[in-house]
Amino acid sequence: MTLKERLLAAAGYRAGAKPLRLLSGRGVPAAPRLSVVIPTRNRPASVVRTVGSVLRCDTPSHFEVIVIDQSDNDQTAIALRAFDGDDRLRHVRAGARAMAAARNEGTALARADVVAFADDGWTVPRDWLARIESAFLAHPGVGLVFGDVVPGPHDPGAGIIPAHHHRRSRVVTSLVAYAGSVGTGTCLAVRRPAFEVVGRFDEALSPGRRLPSAGDHDLAMRLLLDGWSVLETPRVSIVDHDLRSFDQLRALAERDWTAIGAAHAKLLRSDWRRVGPAVARNTLALALGAAVAALLNGRRPGGLRQQLCYWRGFARGCRVAIDASTRCFSPRRHGGRPGAGR
Repeated sequence: MTLKERLLAAAGYRAGAKPLRLLSGRGVPAAPRLSVVIPTRNRPASVVRTVGSVLRCDTPSHFEVIVIDQSDNDQTAIALRAFDGDDRLRHVRAGARAMAAARNEGTALARADVVAFADDGWTVPRDWLARIESAFLAHPGVGLVFGDVVPGPHDPGAGIIPAHHHRRSRVVTSLVAYAGSVGTGTCLAVRRPAFEVVGRFDEALSPGRRLPSAGDHDLAMRLLLDGWSVLETPRVSIVDHDLRSFDQLRALAERDWTAIGAAHAKLLRSDWRRVGPAVARNTLALALGAAVAALLNGRRPGGLRQQLCYWRGFARGCRVAIDASTRCFSPRRHGGRPGAGR
């Protein structure tokens, strides 16, 4: 078996499968109705598995897959040659090394009005794109869809794959109603016209930056401020295969609370009259939620570290300059750690 055949088999991509090519009246490929953006860095085998699962999706609509490659070498480009001949796939080398920068670049290149984001550590069910398209068609005012994260097979003794489950579908139409919600960027899709209104993912709130989280939460709040709705639904889901050690999970939790605090401070500074009530409720729901849950379950109240991280981030968010046109942190002040890209 050749290297190409082994990569395709690992991705579950059926040998000999022909890509879907819908044609316009003039015999040229029709513009896609869905775009999938996949940032990656130095994970060739993993991204091949992700790309293979996306290309297997069953949907009557034409779609494209854009891989934004921030790798240090050509190994990812070589691995993606396994899909040579499938014109739905575009491979783009990028200079910036941050998740949000890659997503922004991919969205700028996307040709469809609905853009879904895939991480290079997970796979999708065959109906993933069809369910995303249905969600946006059913809710014309929705600018962003959050779905579920299902842990892939793993050894529970070796670590944890964080899960995220919505008990029911709900359309959120206001910042106050969004209080307490923390959608997950691991399962996220946007309506591109709405995305263009708010400008972009805030690149200061991204893996590879000093505040390496909460970009999804921040984007949802900025969309709500601009009159768009947010859909949270269990009908859309992905499978995450990235195992975290218990120490990594604690570090990720601290990172998340710090970045959420910074995002809240930024938005409060940009429009305190509208954001104030929502941030107050979010503060109680997010920073104090663990302590309340412990009391309700008869356990000793905890969550002090989460609250400290939240307020540390809030203080940082009060000091960094803001771009008033996008409600994002100023790009001149959000520098990253050398070599950080995930």
